[in-house]
Amino acid sequence: MGSLVTLSAAVAASASAATGAGLIYSATGRAAPVVARRSLARRPSRTGLDGPSRPSRLSRQALDRRAVLPLVPAAELATALTAAAVAGAAVGYLLFDALAPAALAGILSAGLPFAGYRRRGQDRIERAAESWPRLLEEIRLRAGSLGRSVPQALFESARHAPEEWRAAFDAIA
Repeated sequence: MGSLVTLSAAVAASASAATGAGLIYSATGRAAPVVARRSLARRPSRTGLDGPSRPSRLSRQALDRRAVLPLVPAAELATALTAAAVAGAAVGYLLFDALAPAALAGILSAGLPFAGYRRRGQDRIERAAESWPRLLEEIRLRAGSLGRSVPQALFESARHAPEEWRAAFDAIA
């Protein structure tokens, strides 16, 4: 039994180290300067004086959170977090038969709903982005071939727009 506990502790430690290294690598968006010498390269200015500035990775992540989390009701988010934490703690207790690893497993698994909500939000945004060319083509056909005015073609096309675009179309109506 002692070797099984040692083996499971070693597996958990190595998985934790690998996860931490992966998170550090993905958070910086590049390897450490010792591994990849990108840090020596000249970075673009954020002021725009050296060319067009681009948003940083952090601001894109903040935009992702703003785009996804406000769409989730607080009660649903709290329920999902609680259910994931309880399920993770139960599995942790079944695996390790101790409270500390079970609590850690519960805390770590509470982050899973965030990943799910983020993925759903990204899928929704991708679907909306893919529908934009179709909407433009529909507006062009209605205004050109069918002889409608541009505003009328816009309003008619708005009825077939995905849910993500409807608020923008409603704002101009």
